[in-house]
Amino acid sequence: MLEKLISLLALNVLEEIYLIGVVDKTEDGTIEFVTSMNFLYLEVGEQLIELAAIESYGRIRMSFADSFHTDFGLHDVEAGRVKIGQLVFENPLNDNKAANLTLYNPELDKGWILTDVLGMELANGQYLFIDPGYLGIKIGGLELKKAWEDNYAERVLPRIGAWPLEKDIRIAAKV
Repeated sequence: MLEKLISLLALNVLEEIYLIGVVDKTEDGTIEFVTSMNFLYLEVGEQLIELAAIESYGRIRMSFADSFHTDFGLHDVEAGRVKIGQLVFENPLNDNKAANLTLYNPELDKGWILTDVLGMELANGQYLFIDPGYLGIKIGGLELKKAWEDNYAERVLPRIGAWPLEKDIRIAAKV
């Protein structure tokens, strides 16, 4: 999985970021999109990368996906998705190409990668930080990373006694 991910990121740009959820009709008749913060999707080239919050929102499972998760166990609602790239990318028109990935306490398997949190530096200088917090997956920049580090230092470090292992992966751009 890791080798395929590195190759995919080296050959393609991060096209879009998606949230998924359900579409529901409110009492006043308007349509409301309710997000599932358990999943976040990255569209890289034509491939979807699913990020799922697991282990009581303590880790992220990264895997390749052919489609969006649509089974929420709810009846009488339709699944939907929303593009959030324009909200996340500093300049959505830039080539948002990954330059470096940082995995925290990674576990690698053929079909998935587990990590506590995920950092991604883009070639244009933007930094994305993805945290599977207690309320679901959050995506932000260096401010979110700093908040995660502060929380880890205050609440986790005293119990664990060490910072998580960081695995930096440089993405060599291929032309």
